Amino acid sequence: MLTPKAGPRRKTGYDMSLVDLGQTLVSTDARIPPALVEEAFAGGHLDQFSSYTWARREVTFCHSRLDMMMGNGGLCYLEMKSVTLVEDYVGLFPDAPTSRGVRHMNALALAVGKGHRAAVIFVVQREDAHAFSPNDSADPLFGTALREAKAAGVEIYAYRCRVSAEEIILAEQLPVIIPERP
Repeated sequence: MLTPKAGPRRKTGYDMSLVDLGQTLVSTDARIPPALVEEAFAGGHLDQFSSYTWARREVTFCHSRLDMMMGNGGLCYLEMKSVTLVEDYVGLFPDAPTSRGVRHMNALALAVGKGHRAAVIFVVQREDAHAFSPNDSADPLFGTALREAKAAGVEIYAYRCRVSAEEIILAEQLPVIIPERP
């Protein structure tokens, strides 16, 4: 499905927002995961963050713009990543090298080092994933940064979405599988 362009500076008149693979629909809009997580947080549907009473989107920490900061007597920095690639029922991120993603993982690790809570949420924008894992073959540097962030105390979560032509809903939490370095 194509939707009219999102901004005046875009080179094309449309954005690809939904792909029908026959057996599943895939949302391809990378701007959707932060909105889905914010909506779930506001609705009280993210138990792991239930102690926080407020959230602010698009915050700067350590020269990185992170997707969200939550607070209530302490701060939690969040980054959300859009996952569209699924192989053998496993959502994989990234699907191409991402220096920005590496920078985000480093910023989250630094936040933990400064006494804050930090987490990354991988939002699988399709229904056919049963787990999540880093895609080391596409970007080994991101895989390393994710493992280092985890070792520093960054929490890692993954959710799959229910996707239809009418709506996208953050649905079930998925197991996160981070194998030893390949």
